[in-house]
Amino acid sequence: MESMIRRMLLRAKRFENHVRTTIDKWRIRSAYEQSPLLIRRVFLALGAFIVLSGIFVSVALFLFSTVGERQVDANRVEKNGVSSHDDREEQVDDTPVDTSLDSSQEGGITRTGFRSMGEDFSYILVADKNDRVLHVLQRDGLFWNHTRTFPVASGSRPGMKMYEGDLRTPQGIYFIIQKKSDEELYKRYGSSAEIYGPYSFVLNYPNRHDIAAGRTGSGIWIHGTTPDEVPVSTRGCLAVHNDNLKKLYDKIYGHELIPVLIHENGGLNFEESVDLENIMAERTYLVQERENAIAQQERKDSLHTFFVSYVDSWKEAWESMDTAVYAPFYDAKNLDVPGHTWESWIAHKQSTFERYDRIEIQVDSPEVKNMTDTTVSLVFNQTYESEVFRSVSRKRLDLLKRDGSWRIVSEVSVQ
Repeated sequence: MESMIRRMLLRAKRFENHVRTTIDKWRIRSAYEQSPLLIRRVFLALGAFIVLSGIFVSVALFLFSTVGERQVDANRVEKNGVSSHDDREEQVDDTPVDTSLDSSQEGGITRTGFRSMGEDFSYILVADKNDRVLHVLQRDGLFWNHTRTFPVASGSRPGMKMYEGDLRTPQGIYFIIQKKSDEELYKRYGSSAEIYGPYSFVLNYPNRHDIAAGRTGSGIWIHGTTPDEVPVSTRGCLAVHNDNLKKLYDKIYGHELIPVLIHENGGLNFEESVDLENIMAERTYLVQERENAIAQQERKDSLHTFFVSYVDSWKEAWESMDTAVYAPFYDAKNLDVPGHTWESWIAHKQSTFERYDRIEIQVDSPEVKNMTDTTVSLVFNQTYESEVFRSVSRKRLDLLKRDGSWRIVSEVSVQ
């Protein structure tokens, strides 16, 4: 823009010089003296051109300045998540909060510097142990609005939780992984569940960082209080007055894995951009961890179904009293039967089948134990009955996976 303006001024100067050169070349100085009106008109045109050029330059500079300011503001919004006006007038409310647990603060919505990191979650809870407050942030497009503040009680001792029973509340990024109603709490704890209020939100303490650091303990919740009681501190949980807990529940009901940031002396704006990146990383890790756990459980369930079916098929083969059907369930190379080789064991079974007219086997309560990729133990209650003999025992089959197939390598009675 500036180079363009300089070129225009240079052209105006060249035009003026050209007019002067032309006047000299045509030798009309005498005509100028005799006819000043013509020359006056020429210089009047030059003056008008210079004035118009000045106006154009002023307008161009104004437009250039305005565009530059808008670009700076746009860059600031992209970087910080707020406009320059927001930086000035929409900071977190510094009004002192009543710290008694039976009150709450709900004024005008305050826009924070937090920038939304995606559509994964709509709420963030920020607990300040020092100020004894729990802030509720709700996503609004690209921003997080500070919508409400509840007084909260935390552990009676300050600092990071290190071990079970140290009366401290942990610090860091956690997530609500389970919600418990008072009915569920009463089923588990009886009348003592009253101290937890109408709801409890279970946090994923210890998380992976706590475990890596050797921090122990469990059962860190956000819960209510005994009716009409206002606790000053807890044994490590976060406690909110029952009325406020119901309001919190109404806000976050139906949302999964809500982040809960717990800290001391940080204020609402502590390391915001870093924290949000960490929240997304921790949430992604937690989601992946849960998906892996679900996949592992599904695999276990599938294998359990397979092995239960395996025991049923083995039972039916035994009842058939046909060694050609029964023997393939056993590993000919690795079967461990005291006093028998594979051949002598097969002969013994064949002799038994020939002596009896029927064999009936009943299998109850099968369990899958000690499972690895290549070994597993199947334990169950067995009832054996023929026309001359009946027995009830606890049976264990040890299986080995070889060449893609599971076969029995040991069969023993257990207590």
